[in-house]
Order: sequence, then structure tokens, then C-alpha cells
Amino acid sequence: MPAPFRMCGFAVFGSPLTAGMMLSAAGTPSMFAVAVWLCANQTHIDMVNSSNRNATLPTPYEALVTGYVGALVSGVGVALGLTQSIKVLPGITARTQGILTRFVPYPAVAGANVCNLYMMRRQELQTGIEVKAEDGTCLGLSQHAATHALAKTAITRLVLPIPTLVLPPIIMLGLEKHFAPLRTTPRLMIPTQIAIASLSFVFGLPLSLSVFPQYSELDVKHLEPRFHDCVDGSGQPVARVLFNRGL
Repeated sequence: MPAPFRMCGFAVFGSPLTAGMMLSAAGTPSMFAVAVWLCANQTHIDMVNSSNRNATLPTPYEALVTGYVGALVSGVGVALGLTQSIKVLPGITARTQGILTRFVPYPAVAGANVCNLYMMRRQELQTGIEVKAEDGTCLGLSQHAATHALAKTAITRLVLPIPTLVLPPIIMLGLEKHFAPLRTTPRLMIPTQIAIASLSFVFGLPLSLSVFPQYSELDVKHLEPRFHDCVDGSGQPVARVLFNRGL
């Protein structure tokens, strides 16, 4: 797996992209800059999603392309739509508009993440994913397990951008208000944004991924009827199964 697409490399390669999105959304955002940074960030996220998926079954090339295009279209559409809507909101000041636009990347990235996840892994809902007994005995493919895997991963994809796209703008707003050098020296803005984005990634990524374990357990009664009477390698009845939900 290439280093930029490993979860352990997500913070290193994702922090500059997150800082770019934060900077493009600050002040009076340029629609072109918002779209470019969002596309770059979403491309990186899609490569991470693809590399860390449940690879029990091969993913068709068409699914990867469809997931990537769907994520870009939905993410850019949400970002540009929200940015334009904020500009024309009646009765709010320019400062309020500037604050609101800083948070536009979160719904755009979160929505694109879920779209990409579904488009890329929707075949698992039809074919199922591999479930195993606790001793490692393979019991077959389960569609119900696939549904649980995608639902948990989707929640993770909604939580994942919070530390990197919600907390940093809040921190920056506080610094800009109470830290005078940041207001008087604009060139401090970029390194400050990158530092905050990096710290948010380092501490937020493990917390987000730990919402659900990668290898999940499920009671057999929640699976298809054919699994209810399964036995493991030693002939013992199986009460719970294990499956890789993917990251």
C-alpha cells in the first residue's frame, strides 16, 4: 500500500490539504479556490478509502471510478452551493458570513465521504462480505454483515472530518480574536493553519477511527438464517461471527 494512502500516513499527507481548504474558505472565499482544494483533498481521501477497504472480494474498476466521480461531484456541489448561499443570506453581516464559510468544508467532505463509500462498496450489499467464527473458520458471505459494516464505516466517515474541519476553524477564530500578531502579520496565517491542522489530524484521526473496531463482531441471529446453525472448526455452535468492516 503506497505510504500516502495508509492510515498512518493520512495525517502527514492530509494536513497541508486540510490547511488549504481552511484558507480557501476564510475571508471572502474564491469559488475556484474552494473547488480546487476540495478536489485535491477528496482525491487523497478517495485513495485512502480505496486502499483501506474490505478487500475480501475484488472491487471492479468501474466502482472505483464511479465512487471517485460521485464524491467529487457531491463534495464540490455542496461546497459551492453552501458558499454561494451564505453570500446571499439576508440580514447577516460580512463578518458572520466569513465565519460561516469557514465551516463549509465539513459538510462537503463528510457528504462526499459517504457518497464515495456507498458508490465504491455498494456491491458488498449484493454479494455480502466474509464472516468467520472466532477460531477463524470461514462461514461464507453475508449481506447482513455487509450492511452493518457499511453503516458503521459511514458513521466513521461523518466523524472523521470533525477534528480536522470543525475544530481548527473554531481555534483559528479564537486566535485571531485574542492573538494580536496573527492579525498584524498575515504571513503567520499559513504556518498557523498548517500547525493546527496537523495537530488536529494527529490527535483526531485515532479517536475517529476508534469509534468502531476494524474487526467487528455480530450475533448470528442478526445474520441470514443459513448462519444460525453454523459450527466452527471444532464442531462447536457459533454464537458470534467476526468480519472486517474496512476502515
